[in-house]
Amino acid sequence: MSRTEHKRGTVLNEHYEIISRIGKGGQAITYLARDTQTKASTLPTLCVIKQQRHKDDDNDKDKNESVKRFQQEAKILKYFTNRNVPQIPRYQKDFPEDGEYYLVQEFIQGSTLKHILKSGQRLNKFQVIALLQDILNILRDVHHYTIDNKKIYHRDINPSNLIWQENKGHIVLIDFGITKNQHLTKTGQEPIGTPGYAPPEFLQGDVYPSSDIYSLGVTTIEALTGKRLKADSTLEGEYKKLAGDDLAVILNKMIRSKIEERYESAQQVIDALQSLNSVSNKLNQRYQIIKAINYLNQENYDALIINYTYIATDERYHQEVIIEEFCPRDGSINALQLAEQIFAEEWRKLFDIKNLNIAIPRLLDHFTESSKFYLVYDFIQGRYLSQDIALNNKMGKFWVEREIIQLLKKSLETLKILHNNNYLHLDINPSRILIEEQSKIYLTGSLKIEKIANLSSNSYTNIPPGTRDYISPEQNRGHYLPNSNLYSLGMIVIQLLTGKEPQQIKRDKDHKNLWDKKIKVQTSLKKILEKMVDEDSMRGHRYQSASEVLNDLDKLEEHGNLSSFIDKINNFDIIINPSVLRKIIGVFSLATLVSILAYLILVLVPYWQAAFKYTDGDTWLKKAQEKETKEEDQIDYYKSAEEAFDAAIKKKSDFVPALVSKAYVINQLNNYQPDDYPDEEFLFLCRSAIEHQPNFAPAYNCLGEFYKKSGWNESNPEKAIKYFEKAIEPYNDAIRLDDRSKSRFNDGTTRPLAWYNLGEVYQKLKDLEKSVEKKLYYCQEAKTAFEKALELDFKPESIEQDITKLKDEINKLENEVNKINLLRNR
Repeated sequence: MSRTEHKRGTVLNEHYEIISRIGKGGQAITYLARDTQTKASTLPTLCVIKQQRHKDDDNDKDKNESVKRFQQEAKILKYFTNRNVPQIPRYQKDFPEDGEYYLVQEFIQGSTLKHILKSGQRLNKFQVIALLQDILNILRDVHHYTIDNKKIYHRDINPSNLIWQENKGHIVLIDFGITKNQHLTKTGQEPIGTPGYAPPEFLQGDVYPSSDIYSLGVTTIEALTGKRLKADSTLEGEYKKLAGDDLAVILNKMIRSKIEERYESAQQVIDALQSLNSVSNKLNQRYQIIKAINYLNQENYDALIINYTYIATDERYHQEVIIEEFCPRDGSINALQLAEQIFAEEWRKLFDIKNLNIAIPRLLDHFTESSKFYLVYDFIQGRYLSQDIALNNKMGKFWVEREIIQLLKKSLETLKILHNNNYLHLDINPSRILIEEQSKIYLTGSLKIEKIANLSSNSYTNIPPGTRDYISPEQNRGHYLPNSNLYSLGMIVIQLLTGKEPQQIKRDKDHKNLWDKKIKVQTSLKKILEKMVDEDSMRGHRYQSASEVLNDLDKLEEHGNLSSFIDKINNFDIIINPSVLRKIIGVFSLATLVSILAYLILVLVPYWQAAFKYTDGDTWLKKAQEKETKEEDQIDYYKSAEEAFDAAIKKKSDFVPALVSKAYVINQLNNYQPDDYPDEEFLFLCRSAIEHQPNFAPAYNCLGEFYKKSGWNESNPEKAIKYFEKAIEPYNDAIRLDDRSKSRFNDGTTRPLAWYNLGEVYQKLKDLEKSVEKKLYYCQEAKTAFEKALELDFKPESIEQDITKLKDEINKLENEVNKINLLRNR
């Protein structure tokens, strides 16, 4: 076997630190690792490292073939990565070291289908259909591509090689270790897949596109029935009833032993499945369904009313949306009536919630079609807190006080408005809290939001119980109170801080052993969290409202002489001089003064060092921006500025002016050397600044610039529109926040720039838009934005000409709109 099995902390290739072993098979050992060479301004990157494994008695020929196959896997992953093939791990690197061979690839967080099935879960029919479509789309891409004019086949489709990526709501196909590429010479000893899933032709050394279809058929039948059927078996009796006649015919054909009796391609199976759900169909003459997602989430098991979730394209507004489909499983009149009742209650409730203007995905549309019921929501991309919890546990790294307070405040503001309007969320858990790309926090799972009056009614009997680990004791008994939500949120926050599971949190709290010494948060915050998760919901024990918690959180920043003093130093409200020092000595105790001195040394010194480095970078940046600077000098100046800003960030990672300035420099250097200065780093720096200082206006302008640039560089008009639309919100945030009272770094210079940038975005949207009414709207918004920038004395050369042109265009478009309205009214 491999000579070395690496332990935690081992660094490979001077680059990757082993965190843990996550798998060991006949071909390789697999580790979770982190990239130790990410820049100071970026978070550590998790990855998976595969280490080649061979037998001790392998001869040189066998070892060479093993290396060749390992290199082939790297080549295939790299090939797919360069072509952006979705739902396959991204290739990062491969290298030899000390006689061993290693492959580094993207870490996919989730559970294998094998793990899901092992827990006793069985997929229902609608889940199996969605699973098939999901994997078949991957196989269609895999089979489509060639390397050196040779087709590619996976050859090992089985539950262990299918990962359910919960935050994306889809399957990822892994382990291309025995992928067949006909360019590789046969050894006579090639792996032939996993027994029980491999098709009969593998024994003869043959492989076809339908070989992967056979393995997928066996896998999905096992997911449906719990049984692994042999070739040429058929679904009969109870198994056929589970599948239904239509799906059973498809599954039976997938596992025929004879190639000619099996489906020839992934596309043929996709076509056969098309009538069984809405994927690839157009709904309401407007929504083109792309794929089903979230189909393996817990609430979809054994549901009386099937709840499909789709990603679709809204062809009217050229944007992606989420569509939920309600469909009775058995088709009976009672089930149809129940589905109709749930649908009517749901869309009315969501329409009401939409008008509250809170961070819950908005209802955009609702309709009925072919006895099925549909709700259309905003499509919000981001990560769920469940991801953070899983990654934190793997890395032993947990959230800090600043992040916790920010999460609490944003979530509690949403809950406060919900509760004030008599709504309650019945299932707040880490998989319900979504952190969007711009760090906005959304509370999802609208099906779990109910009117408090309904919950107290005896006639309301169909209440979802929520996730057991996170619901309060009274909710577990069937009593629903607003402060039950506070309990759930408190449990999540303590888990983020400590890394402990909810059951352990409850035990440790009872034994007064909740807070380890390594948890560095204020005692006052600990008390707030303990009060949120008090088992007794009555006043005097647990908080009664979100407002009460928010009030106590606000006091954290003001409470305590030392913290108040430190806050003033950070905001430069105190200038250290002898008279001030005498006053300080008269106010504080010796112990407090020691703490202040320690703070000055440990916190302010790095801050001042960062400020000096930032000043150096700003000097180089101004040189680069001078009109007479030559291009070659300009690049050198930008690089010098980047080095200085990076040095400032290394001194103090949350020094937000350096983060944003570095982002600007990266953006400029990307125009000359895109491979060395990728757009991804530009985006990360903008987001990092927002996370560190949520009220820092230039950070939002930075984010807007990223989306605006992405729109300019995008050749596909529909995708360009999406980027420009995404730029609008951060620019508006920059305009709203650019005030010294919001952040000590805001100086009022960002607001006029953001107004101008917003005007440019609306101009581009106007040029891309086909609808006359929308063109008019974008023209008016662009003119307003440019005028606002001009009022604030921001005067680029063309701004006055742009305003004049927009006025003329508005007049023409208003005439066109009037003509259209006249024709409509006839």
